Amino acid sequence: MLAMLMLSFSLAPVLTSPLASADEEALAISWPLTGSNDTGWLRLDAIGADTTTGNSAYSDWLLEIPPGAEVSNVSLGVRVDGASGIAIDEPRLFSLDSNEALFEWNGWGSFGRADDFAGDNPHNSRLAPFSDNGASWKLPEGAEVTDLVFSALAPVDPIVSFTPYQMEIMATAIHPDDGRLFMAIGDTLLQLDADAEPMVIDMIQIESADEIFDLDVDMVNNRLIIVTRDDGIHTISLADSSDTGQMAQSPVPDDMITQLHVDGSEIWAASPEGLFTLNSAGSWTMERVSESNNWPAGIPVEMLEVGGILYVSIWQSGVARWDLANGQPLSLLSTANSLHSDEVHSIYDTGAQILFASYDAGVARYNHQGGFWLATWNGGNWLSSNKVMGMVELSGYIGILTQETLHMYDTSVGSFSSSMTMSSLGLPRDGSGLIQWP
Repeated sequence: MLAMLMLSFSLAPVLTSPLASADEEALAISWPLTGSNDTGWLRLDAIGADTTTGNSAYSDWLLEIPPGAEVSNVSLGVRVDGASGIAIDEPRLFSLDSNEALFEWNGWGSFGRADDFAGDNPHNSRLAPFSDNGASWKLPEGAEVTDLVFSALAPVDPIVSFTPYQMEIMATAIHPDDGRLFMAIGDTLLQLDADAEPMVIDMIQIESADEIFDLDVDMVNNRLIIVTRDDGIHTISLADSSDTGQMAQSPVPDDMITQLHVDGSEIWAASPEGLFTLNSAGSWTMERVSESNNWPAGIPVEMLEVGGILYVSIWQSGVARWDLANGQPLSLLSTANSLHSDEVHSIYDTGAQILFASYDAGVARYNHQGGFWLATWNGGNWLSSNKVMGMVELSGYIGILTQETLHMYDTSVGSFSSSMTMSSLGLPRDGSGLIQWP
């Protein structure tokens, strides 16, 4: 056995091929005339950074090349994998011999991740009024973002979106005692207090609702009534916003109430099927059936009581009227008898006049005390457009909003006094709604 081992060791140099062959000179190595070397991906960990002196971290990478060799067809790739925790801040690659910059990322922040904004960190600002453009990153051309995480320390205030955010305010209501503003946006109810910072003090989402149609304050029962499109009528406490249950839905099968009007202890409701009052048992009594005399079919979009008359705008059918004292309908206001449009979305009482705003024909004015019509405000006289988006009255002025302009009408002199464009109000897009918050 010993003899066989000795024989094996003596034959080992003959049976194996050396990685490099020796030339005639001792201790020298020769390389093939041609060849290639693919190092593959190598991880380099930069060390030695010192924030006090400003020294950057560095790492040397040496690739041995035969002396006198001509190097050609060299490609160098630099990559990081932020998802695997591999990243570097402002990397720079230099040749050790010529000090020539092979890769320069100085001033561009992190490579492989962006943990900070280009400005202050953390970013601290407010919406003005609907967006905050002060936070940004610097990204190279062609960069691909694979993971993006936002962390908001004040979750009620900010809106984060890469596209213009369309915020449609469906309904508002004001607490008559403390002035709180309730605002419905989609299926979310915001509660605002002018004395709070930020003003939004509560946010309630009606989980099973698709959209909120109407809001009404019921002071007799100390509750806010929330009319939804497909989840009935909800109520919450005005004292602490706690859930106080749901009200009865329309007694007509497959019908939905879309508008409510609270008048002291009386509550009126309108649906595509007709007009209702809330009885002592907490259910609805039908007062008028749709498609009967002076009460057309359609979706009610606005209700207002003026001088003992309940005005109900029914979309594409005009404005129905109900005499509260006599319990009878009055003649229908429509384009067939002096109403400027059958698509009235807002009704406002100025005391002497009732204003009817539409999306297609401006604002009609009706003197309900004298029973006659006044000249319509539209794109042909005073307004910038026939498309009226909102209308309010405050401090002796009537504000009328089109998509382009807010017009102010001075009731003391009976004429328009000023106009303000959306851009002058700091609003970047078209007007879509107008709210009065005393």
